[in-house]
Amino acid sequence: MRKLIFMFFIIIISIAGYITYRSTITTKGRLFFSDLQGSVSIYRDKNGIPHINANHDEDAFFALGYVHAQDRFWQMEFQRRVASGTLSELFGKKTIKIDKYLRTYGFYHAAELAWPAFDDRTKAFIKSYTKGVNAYIKQGNFSIEVQLLHYKPQPWTVIDSIAWQKMMCWNLQNHSWDDKITYALAQLNFGNHAIEKYFPDYPSNAPLILANQKNSLPFKQKPLIKMASADDKLRDQLNLSSSVALGSNGWVVAGSKTISGKPYLANDVHLSLTAPNLWYLVEIRTPSFHVTGASIPGLPAIAIGHNDNIAWGVTSGYNDAAELYILNKNDTVTYHNELIKVRGNASINLRVYESKYGPIINQVTPGFHLLKDKMPNQIALKWPALFPGDTTVQSFIKINYAKNWQEFTTALKDFITPTQNFMYADTNGNIGYYYPGLLPIRGWKSLTPVPTQQQYQWKGYIPFERLPHVYNPAIGYIATANNKVTSDDYSLSINARWPITPYRVDRIIQLIQQKPKLSMNDIAAIQADVKSNFWLQLKPYLLKVKPLDKNSQLAINILQKWSGDMVMNSAAPTIFSYWISIFTDDVPKILRQQGKTIEPLYLLHELQNNISPKALQISLALAMETLIKEQGNNLSNWQWGKLHQAEFVANGFGKITLIKSIWNRSIKSSGGNYTVNVGGYDPDSFKQTKGATYRQIIDLSNFDQSLYIIPMGQSGNPFSHHYTDLLNKWRDGKYIMIQSTAACVYGQKNCLILQSS
Repeated sequence: MRKLIFMFFIIIISIAGYITYRSTITTKGRLFFSDLQGSVSIYRDKNGIPHINANHDEDAFFALGYVHAQDRFWQMEFQRRVASGTLSELFGKKTIKIDKYLRTYGFYHAAELAWPAFDDRTKAFIKSYTKGVNAYIKQGNFSIEVQLLHYKPQPWTVIDSIAWQKMMCWNLQNHSWDDKITYALAQLNFGNHAIEKYFPDYPSNAPLILANQKNSLPFKQKPLIKMASADDKLRDQLNLSSSVALGSNGWVVAGSKTISGKPYLANDVHLSLTAPNLWYLVEIRTPSFHVTGASIPGLPAIAIGHNDNIAWGVTSGYNDAAELYILNKNDTVTYHNELIKVRGNASINLRVYESKYGPIINQVTPGFHLLKDKMPNQIALKWPALFPGDTTVQSFIKINYAKNWQEFTTALKDFITPTQNFMYADTNGNIGYYYPGLLPIRGWKSLTPVPTQQQYQWKGYIPFERLPHVYNPAIGYIATANNKVTSDDYSLSINARWPITPYRVDRIIQLIQQKPKLSMNDIAAIQADVKSNFWLQLKPYLLKVKPLDKNSQLAINILQKWSGDMVMNSAAPTIFSYWISIFTDDVPKILRQQGKTIEPLYLLHELQNNISPKALQISLALAMETLIKEQGNNLSNWQWGKLHQAEFVANGFGKITLIKSIWNRSIKSSGGNYTVNVGGYDPDSFKQTKGATYRQIIDLSNFDQSLYIIPMGQSGNPFSHHYTDLLNKWRDGKYIMIQSTAACVYGQKNCLILQSS
């Protein structure tokens, strides 16, 4: 038996060694490619970050495609199969429903419709990037996942190089129609006042992005229960974010408020935690441009970062740019057939129905089955991300080259979807903000699906010049944390009901205003802040309770001393989180769908007005009973970090029980759903599933002193040192620098030369 076990381990180690050898990337020497115009040097620093130096811009984009594929090919392959709805070709029957959803929406087709709208320079760069990816594919040293699935990847195409932008749109903007489904459920089941009851508006006294700004436009808008997205199950399977803790923080501080005398621009992007992380750090230098920051493998640009003149950051805009139209018998419906290939099984013919507004989605979209009896008609989605001519990828490429506010805003004119908050700073000391994207003008308040009558047709789009923006505000800073952009005085509607609470932005502004002059360390401390303004707001109401038993009394004793910091070694965040989860049952089950996360402003309203002292007592006793049942009586087991562990799950393999530990990683973490340092967690397990997937702090006085961090590491290879070498730094609020480097020389360590053949 011992010999058999020994032989088994020898075989496993041999297979792992072979796979590791086959998937090892080339980081030194010289490689020749016919698609290059000249030579490109790629120096990888101690953190595995490539520094690309090229004499021709097209060669730089070729090299970007090549290094993306070297380090993250499986991520790219998985992403293109998501966008094209071809997962079942690899994973068989278990992904058929996902492919049906993706084909019905037509994300990949929408990417095909975008291509003709790009200018010649953008097309040339995308073609070069695509050739770089294919140069890697032709070498045949595929990633571990490809080897395990035992298939030959198809050549990369220019549409593959832009298709993931469509999925990012869906990830960041599908709340537009998700909310409409939930609002309709509330209205149809509980009456006309149910929306106002369960989804009260953004507080009138909460911070606006453009409040009290000298150059802001004239603006025009109660607590909200944030239910699980109708697409939660699908999004979970694809490792994409749900609406809770999805978003970002971003702020820019003018030189008048910094110790350097130049602006600081901070940004942290909140998405699902994955292994590897979505973002990939890189520096690119050519005679024409020099840009550093975070890219997304599969897309040919730096999405967030800086060049030699400007810095920029991005947070989700949470606008409503989508309409759900209830079709009637007179509306024309057409269809086309999609062939879904299924590994190990017969192919499936999918009939996709379409209208002049867009795809008919109620047959494949979770949540619509709950509306079927009261809203049986076909429902079509009208959404700019599916329109022809989406030049958003081109916008990002132009931003990489922008030298000033004028060129930056010109680049944003090409930005179509999803509408985002863009922060800006430049080396001349200017700061700014813009809210670009294609936003419809409506003549009604769009909260639920609407009929196709004339009064519910869009009346064009908000002109670019009238989109919210500000340049060098007198207040000296601009802060955004997915909070409401404008006041109700703004003449054009952005969203009928703002879905994000103001806790993060409240805290950010509070910390910005604490000092007359801020340092880089001060900015870093803000990004790492885990004080819960949610707790501080509820504290006076929760602590009025008279405990029913000794466990309740213990909880109150702990909470009375708690400052609200959701740190790993404290039991108070655990008690608080268990307690508020009890109140979820106050919300009708049909509105909760798959989730248990109660929106805090709704809970505040209930505590202020409707929850009796007796009910409050019972809620705490039940919470403590549940906590002890699940975590035991030992107080040390109640520490937040014991429950709240950041979990990084791999695409495709991260949920396969026998092998998921090869890829998946976890680490104790601080924070919560509504802290600046977001620690968005699953309401059942309290495991952190959302968080800052990228942080940057750009110092406009010295770009080389700027700070960056991503969770996990640069590599997608679980056997690589760079797979997890940044994880502890990320958790602990630490950073790395990406200092500018000159071209490396053939023969140097970690210096790879790509040469024209």
